[in-house]
Amino acid sequence: HRYVGVELADAYVAVCVTAPDGTRRPSLRGALGTIAASLPGALVGLRHSEAVALCPAASALDADLVRRRAERLARSLVAAGLRVGMGGWHPGPAGIRASYAEAEDALRIAARRDLGGLVAFEDVAVEHTLSSDERARRLLVDVLAPLADHDARRGTDLIGTLRAFIASGFNLTKAAHRLRIHPNTAVYRLRRIQELTGRDPRDPDDVVTLSLALRIRDLDRRAQGTDLSGRAPPAPRRRNRRRSTTGR
Repeated sequence: HRYVGVELADAYVAVCVTAPDGTRRPSLRGALGTIAASLPGALVGLRHSEAVALCPAASALDADLVRRRAERLARSLVAAGLRVGMGGWHPGPAGIRASYAEAEDALRIAARRDLGGLVAFEDVAVEHTLSSDERARRLLVDVLAPLADHDARRGTDLIGTLRAFIASGFNLTKAAHRLRIHPNTAVYRLRRIQELTGRDPRDPDDVVTLSLALRIRDLDRRAQGTDLSGRAPPAPRRRNRRRSTTGR
């Protein structure tokens, strides 16, 4: 870096951009300007069949800023058919290699699951961990199957309740407020979740399994183009054009 006059930061987060088929180098070359503009301060270049941006990040908080910028970048590259993968933040120069490897893993999972937009390693870490053990993955998928079946048959929202309870830091009042239901209703739903799955959302050990199962389910829903409840997004409504009566 002394020869090119570049002052290196203490730590970087890797953001990689590639085409689904891995061969569209001209598209990547044309996107370099967009990548550099979207990730200010990043070291940007082409490596084999991908564009790599090393974004300076002094701390994990800086990595959050990089993520927001990478999300906007991914949205701007959708039309070009390019995928964006992001690694995590690791301190020191050695962390660059780790972050780059994670960005690569994120892109591989994105390709395997046909995921669009930004795919950050932290979002697919569970998938990455379980990719070598299909039995463990299947166990997690099966954990929520009784809840999904109950919601489909009864029109309930047990999975949404579980998600809200975890997202609220296991605070029943906050979860009920988020769901716009009475706290007693939330208590009843949590009891039903335990009855159907055999796992108590308020037990530290069981909630780890339930949380991981939710992560896998959400990743599946995203790959299938459905919302987090498992329902396909509604088709856009056609607008009925009024016929002009001018001249009649």
